[in-house]
Amino acid sequence: MRWLHRVRLVAGCVALAMLFAVAPASARFLPNVPSEFEASLVIGGIRQHVLVRGPANAPLLVIVHGGPGVNENPLYRQYVPQLESAYQVVYWEQRGTGRSLPPGMPRQTLDIPQFVSDLGELVSLLTRKYKQDKVVLLAHSWGTIPAALYVREHPERIAAYVAIGPMVDVPASEREGWQWARDSAVAAGDAKALKALDRIGPPPHDVDAMLVSRKWVERFGGAFHQPMRTRTLLFTAMKDNKIGIPDLVLFGRGNHVSLDALWPGIRDFRLPVQGPWDMPVAFLLGDHDHVTSTAVARTYFDAMDAPCKRWVAFPGSAHNPPYEEPESFARFMLEQLPGWTRDCTASQAGAPQETR
Repeated sequence: MRWLHRVRLVAGCVALAMLFAVAPASARFLPNVPSEFEASLVIGGIRQHVLVRGPANAPLLVIVHGGPGVNENPLYRQYVPQLESAYQVVYWEQRGTGRSLPPGMPRQTLDIPQFVSDLGELVSLLTRKYKQDKVVLLAHSWGTIPAALYVREHPERIAAYVAIGPMVDVPASEREGWQWARDSAVAAGDAKALKALDRIGPPPHDVDAMLVSRKWVERFGGAFHQPMRTRTLLFTAMKDNKIGIPDLVLFGRGNHVSLDALWPGIRDFRLPVQGPWDMPVAFLLGDHDHVTSTAVARTYFDAMDAPCKRWVAFPGSAHNPPYEEPESFARFMLEQLPGWTRDCTASQAGAPQETR
């Protein structure tokens, strides 16, 4: 099954490459910003690609993308470029992703503790370079695993932690997603989907079975509530003026290598609920998310020992609020997060809040 998934992925990438190889320059636009830094930095013993854009002296916003092995950074620049008006946005391609996947990189270096260590090195490099004590950490999906582990270890480095579709109890979330897709198949009378889901059975799944489950979760609206699919994001990413045809090849390779290496650790991951969260923490969830279950995340959120935590609901989204509801996402990041963070820091206490 996996070979078919990857053949389709490669075919889609080739089609995109052919389309955008002849696209006019005007179709690949990013607004000018006051400063930009781009480099391949040695982090964790390998070169990893980092791009920083935004006004000088603005707060650092470090994006820990999802995946694994999938570079979401062009999507943030296309859907919510206004982040670069208020933050120095750090677009980091994690090891095993895109331009951070050197030939011959040992597979054993692709494990969760290494990603936590890489993130720590990156934050240290950035805070020294930009002479800031703390960063705002924004993580999505898979990225919330190393991000959450890092912020729990180093709260002194974090001004605020924003988790989109957080992975807090992957076994429970995977079970909920498979069951939801199966129930949706029954309700829709979709015999093909029902057969495929019953063939793999309930989780735990290997990579191949997980991809089958995710296929039907996406098909029934649990990955995107808006009229979009994964290929929509691929088309959008290719509009970015930092992305070229070679990046499509690296995309397919990185996703393959990273998912194979990391899935066993991801599949069994449960974020400990014990212990304090000594920084402002915001969970951003689409109401219709069945990739990382909103219900599972809510149970965890309610049990968190966090004096300043906030649940932000996106009623028109599933797993991808920044792309499904970009205006609402940008409004939270630009208009609500800074003031709330200041209030939290000043008071070091506050009731959990919910906003839409």
